Amino acid sequence: MDPILDEANFVSEDIHEREVELGDGKKHLLRFKRLPGVEYYAFVTAQQSRDDDTRARAVARLVSVSLVDAVGDRVLSVERAAALKDSVLNRLLATINKINQGGDGKKSSTPEVTDTSGT
Repeated sequence: MDPILDEANFVSEDIHEREVELGDGKKHLLRFKRLPGVEYYAFVTAQQSRDDDTRARAVARLVSVSLVDAVGDRVLSVERAAALKDSVLNRLLATINKINQGGDGKKSSTPEVTDTSGT
């Protein structure tokens, strides 16, 4: 088998459940999927745009793609995600970041940078 076809190279379809505080001030159990590399790349590219609307919609798209129901279907359109309160959007983004960066209590693949300058 060609090594690129190994499942370890692909984003899993697993659904990750996390409690997130929403606009009512209460924590709710929500479900998320990890983002495929192409979605993350589209987000990063859009964030580099000079157009404010393009940058804002990139955040809404990220939430829309990641937030799912019990069977893995999206629960918010990009338009609905764009209408979320900033406090809710920030909490969802923080959760999505943790899931996609391996910050769920699992060791991150990014080594910790330590200051060795002695100053």
